Amino acid sequence: MVAIASYPNDPRVRRETEALVKKGYKIDVICRSWGIQPKVEKFDNVTAYRLMNFPPQEKILKYVLFSFLFFILAFIKLQQLSFKNKYDLIQFHNMPDHVVFVGIIQKLMGIPLVLDIHDLTVELTEEKWPGSKFYFFRQFVRLVEKNSCKFTDHIITVTDGCKERLMQRGVPPEKITIILNSTNQEIFKFIPKESNNKILKGAKIIYHGTIAKRFGLHIIIEAMRKVVDQIPESVFVLYGRYDESYRNILELKIKELNLKENVIFKDRVFFEEFPKIFESFDIGVVPYLNNDYMNLALPTKACEYAASGVPMVASYLDTLSKAFNEDCISYVNTEDPEEFATEIIRLCYDPEFRNHKIHQAYAALQKISWAVMGNNYYHLINELISKRDER
Repeated sequence: MVAIASYPNDPRVRRETEALVKKGYKIDVICRSWGIQPKVEKFDNVTAYRLMNFPPQEKILKYVLFSFLFFILAFIKLQQLSFKNKYDLIQFHNMPDHVVFVGIIQKLMGIPLVLDIHDLTVELTEEKWPGSKFYFFRQFVRLVEKNSCKFTDHIITVTDGCKERLMQRGVPPEKITIILNSTNQEIFKFIPKESNNKILKGAKIIYHGTIAKRFGLHIIIEAMRKVVDQIPESVFVLYGRYDESYRNILELKIKELNLKENVIFKDRVFFEEFPKIFESFDIGVVPYLNNDYMNLALPTKACEYAASGVPMVASYLDTLSKAFNEDCISYVNTEDPEEFATEIIRLCYDPEFRNHKIHQAYAALQKISWAVMGNNYYHLINELISKRDER
């Protein structure tokens, strides 16, 4: 596998490697480091080769430079390892899409290449960098996606919506397999936050993941004013990777609303730590903005809350609502902080309603759990390798 992600910190890359290791595969992961990590590290039958530290970038030029440098280093490392290990298949994780061209020599040798599209780069680029100023960059991204999809032997993507968009752009449907971004229930155990008591004081609300404008955290911060008025001493805690400019906006809003004691920023942590963290919280929130890009997403955090028995308040999004209906999640159809506050307060005041949501979400999760998705993923990889052996 090749990914501009950190291993074992990236949940999807880790889930997939572990699904294959259970079936006897050996895997090398060419990746980046996160903080201070050894350049080479072994995990059972997975060996991580960390090439560089790749900090998150909101600026286009820095992102392009870092990804280009990773591309060169990954190409060199892949040739070294490929000569020694004789790979049966190579999987690439976007972003960026052009990382798949690291395997050009292996492609010529007949080794199947798989591109795992976590995010549709075209839609994400349009969301992050709108306006005429970035027009040529967005056109370049479209061209790169088109040629990357042509070049790879098979594509994995994360939702029906993503598959439909790729098909609209000319990718044959038989070339695409959906592996939903579900959660590993061996890590996230079902410990339901059941209670027959109303939460009348000190409600604890959590969000974890990327903290940028498209994830709508400003809505919850505004909602917290009403929540705190109704349920004193309530807190909203955010764990994650911050877009610093957006964090500054949130801090100004917190000051303006006098919520310094009620909104707490915490740094990103290893995802294995969240099951223990969730035990201390009453409600999880998924307040994504209702736009073209976010409607394509199935938030992994929603699956993690469902797996852990944490009730949720979320924006009503197409992909999320297909996986979890209104029996599972307290949905809000607008970006109105008042409505989010109302749903949070209702979950706190009505224990029967809260318990019902917990169990319905857990039941819905079983249909799309990683036990199901991981098995589908293994069979796909096995089939692609078998076809190559037949040829």
